[in-house]
Amino acid sequence: MDRPKNLLLVEDDFIIAMAEARQLEAHGYRVVHAPTGESAIELGRGGEDIDLVLMDIDLGEGSIDGTEAARKILALRDIPLLFLSSHTEKDIVDKTESITNYGYVVKNSSVTVLDASIKMAFKLFEAQRLVNAANMEIERTNEELRVTVERLGESNAALAESESLYHALFSDNLVVMLLVDPATAAIVDANESACSYYGYPHSTIINMKVTDINVDSADLIFGNIEAARTGAGNRFEVRHRLANGEIREVAVYTSHLQMEGRNILHSIIIDITERKAASLALERSEAELKRSQAVAHVGSWVWHIKSNSLEWSDEMYRLFGISRADFTGDLATVIARAIHPDDRAAVEASNQLVMERGTPIPLEYRIVLPDGSIRRVWAEAGALSLDTEGRPDRLSGIVMEIGQWR
Repeated sequence: MDRPKNLLLVEDDFIIAMAEARQLEAHGYRVVHAPTGESAIELGRGGEDIDLVLMDIDLGEGSIDGTEAARKILALRDIPLLFLSSHTEKDIVDKTESITNYGYVVKNSSVTVLDASIKMAFKLFEAQRLVNAANMEIERTNEELRVTVERLGESNAALAESESLYHALFSDNLVVMLLVDPATAAIVDANESACSYYGYPHSTIINMKVTDINVDSADLIFGNIEAARTGAGNRFEVRHRLANGEIREVAVYTSHLQMEGRNILHSIIIDITERKAASLALERSEAELKRSQAVAHVGSWVWHIKSNSLEWSDEMYRLFGISRADFTGDLATVIARAIHPDDRAAVEASNQLVMERGTPIPLEYRIVLPDGSIRRVWAEAGALSLDTEGRPDRLSGIVMEIGQWR
């Protein structure tokens, strides 16, 4: 059985804090109270086992405000944070937008809404954590949204039991969301974020169909809807037209709901226009790099120190005379097999210096090809990224052929 979640409640009013703590504890949580931003930061810095932070914004005189405390806590540890405040003024809410958080709940909301918001924050945080682990090289890949939709799918049963609560969460969510009738493609409902994104008032968008905003063919649109309805697919990349005529690339993630006896598709709309443009530019850049490396006889590599895994570019295989099938990906094995015995110590010492200093170090050495011939190369390695303690966790380098050994 999972242990109860530990919540850090940052609230300067002791009476309010105790009341909120009792309500949350009645819902199975454990609550740690911090009356000031400074004390919350100390708890975040220490060994206290905290799963989520409930942060008030105005923490009274003599204390930093909740937004500054939130930034400092998130700099210390990766943890979900939910703002819990009595302030609804736009300028106050706007202060939280630059901070990674998983919701903004008004204090006079019921504990049921607060509990649902906390659970949603955990699910969204877990989805984000899984995505970050799977996409260290490319930011916000498709896996992120797939996991998010899976988590939303898991919550469908609970949402069906309380449709009023679902509508409250739907309306206030910062993510663009649409509810679609799969039989007619009619937009049943749209949250405020959707109205803002598409540029239509709510009264207009709920009288539209998906075909009105989707610039793809009707066959493709209804094919996607049918795939979502039957569970054959829940992610689609399409093009949507905004009210101002601008066409944007979007990823649509769907889950199936039963609401008021109707089959409804819950769709999350994510704008991927810039991401797709960046991905295309990256693909072009990588292709150009491969061509340049082949012409210049320069190979590149990346060594992931913690996993001891080695990545090679295509030109590295040619330089070392090794096929992909024979490549182990283990640095020690590569050095033992490919580096000239008289140069192995120098290569290992160079790598060690790079790990200690993090600065690039050039080196010339010999490699022995599988046919016994010897090739002289020039190489340079440096730290590609650092871990949380400031030590290199990835090294990268280039290797350039100088010529045959005489």
